[in-house]
Amino acid sequence: MQSRGNQAIQRPGARRFSLQFGSTLLLALGSACAASAAVLANAPAPVPELDYVVDFWRTTDGLPDNTINAIHQTRDGYLWVGTPAGLARFDGLVFTVVGEETAPVLKGARITALLEDREGGLWIGTQERGAVRIHKGQVHLFTRQEGLTDPSVTSLAEDSDGVVWIGTQGGLHKWEAGRLALFVSDTLRPGEPITALHAGRSGVLWVTTRFEVYRVHHNTAATFRSVEMLQGRNTDFVGVYEDRAGNFWAYGATFLLNLGQEKRYNAFGSLDPATSRVWTIGEQKDGTFWIGTSGRGLVRFSQGRFDVVGTRMGLDQCDVRTLYADEESNLWIGTSGSGLARLRAQQWRILGRDEGLASTRITALTTDSEGELVVGTADAGILRWTEQRFEPLATGPPLTPAVHVRALCADSQGALWVGTWGAGVFRLLNGLQWRYTTADGLSDDVVLALAAERKGKAVWAGTLSGGLHRIGETNVFSLTTADGLPGRPITCLLATSDGSLLAGMDGGGLMRWNGRQLENVPVPPELRQSAVSCLMEDRAGRLWAGSAGAGAFCLAGGNWVGVGTKQGLLSDVITQVIQDDAGHFWFNTARGLCRLQARDVEELLRGGQLASPPVLSRREDGPDLSGEGAGWAHALRTAEGKLCFVTGQGLLTVDPMRTRVARPPRVMIERVQVDGKQVLSSTLGRQTETLRIGPGVRSLDFSFTAVSFDSPQKTRFRHMLEGSDLEWVESDTARRAHYGPVAPGRYRFRVTAANADGVWNEVGDSISIIVVPPFWRAWWFLTLVGLGTVGVIWAIVRYVTFRRLRAQLRRSEQQHAMERERTRIARDMHDEIGSKLTRISFLSEAARNATVPDNPAAPQVEAIANTSRELLQALDEIVWAVNPRNDNLEHLAGYLEQHAREYFQGTAVDCAITVPDQLPEVPLSAELRHNVFLAFEEALSNALQHAGATRVGIDMTLKPHAFAILVRDNGAGFVCPAAPSNSGRHDGLRNMRDRLRAVGGRCTVTSEPGKGTSVCLEFPLDGFRPSVENRRGSGFRSFRSNGRVLSSGSKNRNASNHE
Repeated sequence: MQSRGNQAIQRPGARRFSLQFGSTLLLALGSACAASAAVLANAPAPVPELDYVVDFWRTTDGLPDNTINAIHQTRDGYLWVGTPAGLARFDGLVFTVVGEETAPVLKGARITALLEDREGGLWIGTQERGAVRIHKGQVHLFTRQEGLTDPSVTSLAEDSDGVVWIGTQGGLHKWEAGRLALFVSDTLRPGEPITALHAGRSGVLWVTTRFEVYRVHHNTAATFRSVEMLQGRNTDFVGVYEDRAGNFWAYGATFLLNLGQEKRYNAFGSLDPATSRVWTIGEQKDGTFWIGTSGRGLVRFSQGRFDVVGTRMGLDQCDVRTLYADEESNLWIGTSGSGLARLRAQQWRILGRDEGLASTRITALTTDSEGELVVGTADAGILRWTEQRFEPLATGPPLTPAVHVRALCADSQGALWVGTWGAGVFRLLNGLQWRYTTADGLSDDVVLALAAERKGKAVWAGTLSGGLHRIGETNVFSLTTADGLPGRPITCLLATSDGSLLAGMDGGGLMRWNGRQLENVPVPPELRQSAVSCLMEDRAGRLWAGSAGAGAFCLAGGNWVGVGTKQGLLSDVITQVIQDDAGHFWFNTARGLCRLQARDVEELLRGGQLASPPVLSRREDGPDLSGEGAGWAHALRTAEGKLCFVTGQGLLTVDPMRTRVARPPRVMIERVQVDGKQVLSSTLGRQTETLRIGPGVRSLDFSFTAVSFDSPQKTRFRHMLEGSDLEWVESDTARRAHYGPVAPGRYRFRVTAANADGVWNEVGDSISIIVVPPFWRAWWFLTLVGLGTVGVIWAIVRYVTFRRLRAQLRRSEQQHAMERERTRIARDMHDEIGSKLTRISFLSEAARNATVPDNPAAPQVEAIANTSRELLQALDEIVWAVNPRNDNLEHLAGYLEQHAREYFQGTAVDCAITVPDQLPEVPLSAELRHNVFLAFEEALSNALQHAGATRVGIDMTLKPHAFAILVRDNGAGFVCPAAPSNSGRHDGLRNMRDRLRAVGGRCTVTSEPGKGTSVCLEFPLDGFRPSVENRRGSGFRSFRSNGRVLSSGSKNRNASNHE
């Protein structure tokens, strides 16, 4: 049922909604003649203050002087500021004045011009000290001695060929290929003072004097003449500038002169340069043209219009002498006496009570049929933006300002629909009101959301009780729980391009009405458990849904893709998702406003990752974007492309075209101090990438900075000293790192930084540090010590070796002498005593044979014969022992074999001897041979005289490192004593043991009564290890014979000792 109100609404005259600039007055352009330029005579109009923000820095902030003559930004991001009291470098937070320690020639110098050449050298022009070039920390001064005709430099420029031009009060100079020379031309008079230089993008160098303008191209100068100049008008030029569009502008006094179009623009109402004067012009990347003046401050020039900027901040009262536009679209302003100023466009703006907003409790937004902004409030009714202010929308009862507005929308007929808390729905059109309540079929008079059909005339309303109603021209169509609705409050509605309607529920869930039936939309579990706070359809027809705690979701290709804190958003509480004219996505969260670029969203929906954080403004340093208590809709895009968001402080408006992309700050290591003494400064550029430090470092300090002009005080740092730190050290906003003490070694200090938006410079800056060890730990010293040690050891070893060798030689000589003496003694005994004993033996034998048995002398003769034989045998044994030729194992074994054969010859004892076929040439001492022989002889004697044996076996065996002689018999045997006794018995056994022990061997006797006796004589062979064949016992042969001695394996070992 429709209800017509009884009070008509008077709609105010509509004006276009604009937040960018106020009205500007186009100055009347009068023509003097067809060839002359137009003169704009009216004063410039002020620009709305909220469009720009102006910041000032003065001497109290670290500037050398409040008058700024030159500004330039170098490639490393630093801003250089030239003043009459010296040069300063600015990183956004701190001014570093170039002084005595860095460049004494610039201390207190009156700086007039700044320039960075293509090689990275910084040129500084001074008024009385000439020109200075700083490159890689080196300072080069150019004065009269270097060819500069006048030390007062007025301007600097570099042309497209890389030639640096220096304008002075004494003419024009050029610096090319490292040489400075005066520029000479037929048109440009030598010594003519140069006012300004400008290197245009076209490759032309513009040279300005007080009354002339010259074009210099390829070292050729030509005077430039325009119609204005030819007509003799005021041509007190200050300079020439070529803009990005290719226009050439001459400026000076109170005018701008377009040299190409021959148009003249007067920047002020007065033509008297004594009160107002143009000093400089500049241009930003977006083409905004700026004029620096005295009397009017900073003026913006566009399409023939002049607009004063910064009136409320006092910028219009400043004497602007220089302008510079940096890479971040900031405009730097150098003033005379007012310090350094920066002008930057507002990224966002809050519209509140100053703009006529009667209440900051904004609940809903929409635009009317003419595109004007309409806002609903909780306690001030409905307001409409007109003529740069909010004006109350006259509605009349029952829709009074006291009614709590919860939802707004406009239909295709131009009607404004209002959803309220407790008063139902209102329709406003042409000053009339229609009201819909529970009496007309609504399930509840608390209406939380409204949405107008795109192709129809009806409007959908969602209520607190969970009802969904289609309000048409004649009836109200309702959907309730009986139709499948869950009965939860409906928080947002969206009419899609395909004609369907989507409804988001408090508590989770999404329903769709397709014109015939209601269906449940499959959503992720997060959207079933968290309230759906907003709905949006993007340009590609994809559905976006925001939640009150689970982030935002996009239905792409049949799959839901989530976007939340894991992807860089500040919060998972999403109050609105909206897309701007460029296709970028904006997320209004509980903690701040975020923007995702279109390409990043596409990459994210394909399963990729975000390239950079999307933060634009945080709640802690920006507006309160929570929009608590807001209804539907609480964000929109205006016809001009601006975005509006409901906040707790008023209406937030954002111009996406002015939004600056967050860039990572440039990071620089400025100073290094060792034990409190500065060893590196990069004020004029770093001269080295590797720093060598002496030993004994007690403290090592690094000072660093990040060049950023957007909230530099919020820049955060982290650093690491590779070789000392295992991971990054978070230093927050501190710009200094301390280490100490530092051990000798190689280190690398690294530092990175993040801007206020959290964008990190992952590369940062670094420097290598080498802490040199003390000389006693240096490689050369250790090498020398090592070589010296090796030399000393070698000398000691050589000395000891030589001493041992000499001792060995002496011992060898003594041994050889002893052997020669032994050989002589053996020979003499053999020849002298042996021959005489042999003669005695022969004579005694002859006497015995000649003596008859009855002769009384026969026994004596027999005794003499036996004694001589025994003496001869003993002499043979002594000669064998003394002769050094027998000092080896071969001769010992042969002699023992011969002795055993002779010993048992003629007896009843059967003797078997086993000797290895091959014996090594192992040297044996005479003492060893003598003791072994006597022990062997004692064993043979015991077997023959005491054992009563009939068989004796002699086995000689070569063992590892030893030689064993086993003598065994089959005699009577005896009981071996457990320990030696002194009773006199078994003296022979004791003697054998003693003799073997004396030469490092051993004698082992085993015997049992009736089982014979075995005597093993074993002695070591020093330095010998037998081969495998010897260890296996190959080459042994045995012979036995009754009544005689047989031996095996022996060669001619019994060589005569009587040689």
